[in-house]
Order: sequence, then C-alpha cells, then structure tokens
Amino acid sequence: MADVPAITVVITTYNIESYVIDCVNSVLQNDFQDYEILLIDDCSTDNTFKICEHMANSNEKIRAIQRKKNGGAGAARNLGLINARGKYIYFVDGDDLISTTALKILFEAAEKNNADVVHTSYWFVIDDEDFKASNFNKKNIFHDVNPAAGFLQSDIFERIVNEWAKGETALMIWLNFYRRDFLISNEIRFAEMIAEDMTFSLIDISFAEKYLKIPQAVYLHRVRQGSLVQSKSKSHDRLFFELDSFLISTRYIEHYLKKLPTFSTDKYKLEEILIIWLQKFFNGYSEQFFNADGNLEIGYMEIIEEVLRKNFSKNIFFVKFLFVNYNILRLQNKNMIDESNKLKEARGGGYLIQKIAA
Repeated sequence: MADVPAITVVITTYNIESYVIDCVNSVLQNDFQDYEILLIDDCSTDNTFKICEHMANSNEKIRAIQRKKNGGAGAARNLGLINARGKYIYFVDGDDLISTTALKILFEAAEKNNADVVHTSYWFVIDDEDFKASNFNKKNIFHDVNPAAGFLQSDIFERIVNEWAKGETALMIWLNFYRRDFLISNEIRFAEMIAEDMTFSLIDISFAEKYLKIPQAVYLHRVRQGSLVQSKSKSHDRLFFELDSFLISTRYIEHYLKKLPTFSTDKYKLEEILIIWLQKFFNGYSEQFFNADGNLEIGYMEIIEEVLRKNFSKNIFFVKFLFVNYNILRLQNKNMIDESNKLKEARGGGYLIQKIAA
C-alpha cells in the first residue's frame, strides 16, 4: 500500500460483532486496491473491537482505533477524519456493505471531474433478508430526484434542502465521497449529536464548489431493528437528548452558513434554510410525542418545555405553540383527507383526493 493511499474508508463500529467482518470484506473485495481502512470503534461492549484488532493485525491495509469513551457516530467519524491519510475519504457504517466496484466508480468520478463531493444512490434491505453483496441488482434501489449525472446548478443548496424537506432526496453521510482536503480546509466536522450525518451533509453541500451527482448505486444499507437510527427509547433522558440535539444542530448549521457570503449578507435566505430544517423536524420527529388521538403523551410536555427553554429562552411560548399545533394541524389534515376519501368511495366516485404522507 502506498504511504498516501488514494482513499481512506472510515468504518464506524459499535456493538456489531455479527456484521463488521462482512462489511470489511466487502471493501477488501473491491477491484480498486489503493486504499486504507480505518476501523473506528465507539467503545463497544461486545467483541466488536477485538474483531477489529484481529483484522488489523492480519492485513496491512487496516488500522483499528478505539475511542476512550462512547461519544456517538459523529465523534467516531471525527476521529476517523483526523487519522485519515487518503486523498479521498468515504464513510461506511459497520453493518452495511459496498459493491465490489464502489471505490473505482467513486474515485474515477471524483478525479475526472475534480469534484469536492460525489453523491451516489444506494440499495437497502430490511433486517437480514437476503443480504449479500452479489445480489445488489436484486435489491430495492433508491435514487434521488433528478439523478442524472453531472454537476448541479448554482442553486444547489436551496434545491437540495427543499428536495430533502419533501422527502425527495437523502442526506445520509454514506451517500457521499469526499476530497479530504476540502473538508480539512473548510474545517467541516461532525456535530456530536443526533442527526449528525444530515447536518454534516447540509454543510458540505453549502461549501462545495463542485458537487457531483452520479446515478450509480454502490452502497447497500441495512435497515436493522435495534440500530441507533431505528431505536426510539421513550425514557425522559433519551427524548430530551434527541430533541435537544436536533435544535442544537440548527445552530450548528447556522454557524457554518454564516461563513459564506451568500448567507452572511442575506439573513432572510439564511432564515429560510433554517426554517425548512425545522419544518422537517416538526413534520417528522415531533410525531413520537403524540398518541393516536393527537394528544401529547403523559409527561412529554415537561420534556418539551425543558428543551425549548434551554434553546429558545424568551421565545419558548411561541415555539411550544408551533411545536404542538403543527402536529395537530398535520393530524387534522390527514383525518380530513381520509374522511373525504371514504365519502367519495361510498358514493362510488373512487378516491378523488390523494393521501399525503404524514
């Protein structure tokens, strides 16, 4: 392996002893071989790190590093970014796979177009159902809207944020392939909180001069019950942490965007982006605080007030009103459409109103 590899593949791990070997093997089986693998373990409590150390001792392409304390995926990825040596960096979750052509496709696209970021599509599979790299062409494929290859236009940031808010594009970190000096020179780091990958993606989109979208899908994502993303603990501390993290991420995005002339000179454009980010939150995340009747679960208002008071201070009453009533309006809208469609169907007129996503 060269002293300075073309690519550093950063694989983050936490309690995935049953998956990490398959993940690493999917990288090792790539046609493109000028890379290093950094295994960053976030203080696993099972045998994950022992497995990582064994693989590192058996292959000079692999290094294994364990954090001194558990800090979440953002902290683990930051450690990987600090220790990476490659010209490019590719973040992979330790329970997923990449195709055997992934590194070649990504490297050639970045080199040919001098891209700061290359954005791809992906496959996904639920749990362990037929999860093999050789079956990539049989999987459900997710393409962003407007997936044609080529650089996006000057309105890239506003367009992608709006597409993301409507659920038409994805911001997961493993969809992106980065030129490392682009991240270093702009001091782009992961926020150590919930939704750190989406926050990171929004920031890198705003700073990239050349953000290339290609239609190929090279990543196979496992939707695993019990994973950090899928788990939704209802404890007070967990809900407080998740809600607080999301609101802090808004300020994190604001901090970076203010460095750019487009947003530092136009506060209304900046506010528009932050409002879209918050709307996405209100539309999705807030739902777990309410029961089927649209009422707040017992004890949750205290959590909401505690977090909003910390983040919004004098504006708490307005923000609380927005938080609670947005969900009520969403539920009322859904119920109105359901009732209207039932009435149309009863009259033999079929469904004249399309149901919208909640």
